[in-house]
Amino acid sequence: MHLKSKLPTPEGEALIRRNEAMKLRQHLDGILKTEPNANLLCYGDFNDTKNEPMFSEISGVKGTPTYLADLWARDAFGDRWTHYWKTADEYSRIDYLFVSPALFREVVLNKSRIYRSEANDWAAASDHRAVYTSIVPFNKK
Repeated sequence: MHLKSKLPTPEGEALIRRNEAMKLRQHLDGILKTEPNANLLCYGDFNDTKNEPMFSEISGVKGTPTYLADLWARDAFGDRWTHYWKTADEYSRIDYLFVSPALFREVVLNKSRIYRSEANDWAAASDHRAVYTSIVPFNKK
């Protein structure tokens, strides 16, 4: 998933991202209401921080069957930032891993990570760091 960048638009980029998040949430609700035990992983560059409306739109209401948990990945030093904006010298977390309740039980939480190398070579390909997790499926019968 990739929501609208933070580059300004006449329509307002934050409003566009919120609308995209609402559409995504509708799609996710459709899947989870039809198949409550679906293993869903929603991940990517959402271009907003956790305190913005995008986050609550996508995660949904905590404690409900359609809630998607944020895996709160971190790097080897405990840092959670995934994006570095050089112009502003600003580090932020705008890349996420969201999982459905069924999939959450199969996630190895201590292997939900953000890539960080000693050489800091992550910046050669992107201004975002890779976010990943480990999933160990089990028989649900």
